Amino acid sequence: MIIETSANQLYFVADYDDPNLSHVWRGMRVKRSKTIDGYTVIGKREEMVRKAGSRKVEV
Repeated sequence: MIIETSANQLYFVADYDDPNLSHVWRGMRVKRSKTIDGYTVIGKREEMVRKAGSRKVEV
């Protein structure tokens, strides 16, 4: 799923398996591009992304 944070950053995210981390997603930063799927990954590092203040862009 692609989400947009309150800081207008785009992330490809998934849930953590740990119930203690239910307030965050693990995600990789992406940017919009003119590829078939429309997004390109920026970097190779996973980051913790807060669910509060984020909205779904694409499922």
